[in-house]
Amino acid sequence: MIVESRAIAIDVGDQDGLRVDAGKLHDILDNYGVANTLEIYFGMHTSAVAADFNNFVVLEPRPCGLTRPIPISRFIALTDRSNGNALTVAEGKVQSAAGTDHATPFRVVDRGHGRIALQTQKGEYVSVSVTG
Repeated sequence: MIVESRAIAIDVGDQDGLRVDAGKLHDILDNYGVANTLEIYFGMHTSAVAADFNNFVVLEPRPCGLTRPIPISRFIALTDRSNGNALTVAEGKVQSAAGTDHATPFRVVDRGHGRIALQTQKGEYVSVSVTG
């Protein structure tokens, strides 16, 4: 049982029967925000045993996850840091608007397993379409 870990490294051979399951584990860990890597090397599971994994480093911009707790059930405003514009909802679309005074407040809704949804004061949810 893993009690505490800074990161998880998964390795598997490209001809290994564990390859598909290792990929699924990697995806699940990513979905939960757990720092991990998946390395697929040539050969079977025992082909790369001699590799030195003691010096393997996973770089994560914010180790240990979040820098602040997720503000569940609170309203937030989103700002574009590159130009200072606020995100606003206009004509049913999320758009960038000059100045933070135009920001649309979004309520952070807990969707479970570390996932959230953004909801406007009118009860509409933010989603992404094929056209963006």
